[in-house]
Amino acid sequence: MNAAGELRTLLEAIEPYHRPHHPFQSKQLPSLKRDLWYVLKRPEDRSRTGLLCIWPSGNCCVFVGHKKTVLLRLRIDPTLLAPDAGLTLFAATLSSRDRALTIEDTILWRGAPVQDKSFTERFTQANQWLEHYCIADPRLLGGVEVKMAAWGPLDTFLRAERGAEPGGVWDLQPNDARRPRLLWISNARSPSLPPTPTLTPTPVTVAVEPISLVLESDRDGPLIAQAKKEAGPEQWSLWSSDGAPLGRALIRRLEIGASLRSAANTSPVEVVWSPVFNKWEIVAISLGAPKPQSFFVVPK
Repeated sequence: MNAAGELRTLLEAIEPYHRPHHPFQSKQLPSLKRDLWYVLKRPEDRSRTGLLCIWPSGNCCVFVGHKKTVLLRLRIDPTLLAPDAGLTLFAATLSSRDRALTIEDTILWRGAPVQDKSFTERFTQANQWLEHYCIADPRLLGGVEVKMAAWGPLDTFLRAERGAEPGGVWDLQPNDARRPRLLWISNARSPSLPPTPTLTPTPVTVAVEPISLVLESDRDGPLIAQAKKEAGPEQWSLWSSDGAPLGRALIRRLEIGASLRSAANTSPVEVVWSPVFNKWEIVAISLGAPKPQSFFVVPK
């Protein structure tokens, strides 16, 4: 099959996952009062949500939007492009005005639908992909930045409607599984809704580089660091036993993330250095004692 035929096959495969806009209606007001919702302001250039496809058959990443299909030069973990990996799909918006590709939701993960997960779980999974499975270089993308959507709590929308950020078009996303996103076109009046106390799932990005230290000669066994929970979902920083920061932890396996979620806010973990992502990767939860800073060195 030629390239055009392969692309046509991809477009046919993802057609069921294009999500239409459901306008907000007054009958949905009780649900906004009762349930957990997140809100996202749409770009000013009226860019629509499309699909970011991690496409193993084509060994590439493709954005499929409204009347446009774009090949993206993203560096992806090879496991997601393996022949048996299955298609990974994210809801995303490509804004030419903002020069940004914004990741909004997870639809398929390695060929498996995730519609039975809550939105918070799906968004966390998308964030894990961007943090640990993707290297987005704006120079390779023509200056386009890849980032997570700034989903906020419902009172973000209420504050905007009261004049802090006038006008605009908003997505309203219920947290419950299998419920569609709604579209709200702002006007001068706001629905009378209570604010939600739940914080946005958008991760807090902290740029911390791993420390290069002198390796001691007398060491045996696994390298153990102390993992500390950060503010964002699935965000863990690594520390030596004597308090030296080792940077943001790389978590590439879902079972590791699940084990950390069930652990305390601090936990000893076994780590190895990942030269591809320039981070210490957590490979296991440990019962041993963390090592001092002299045990950690970035291999040349």
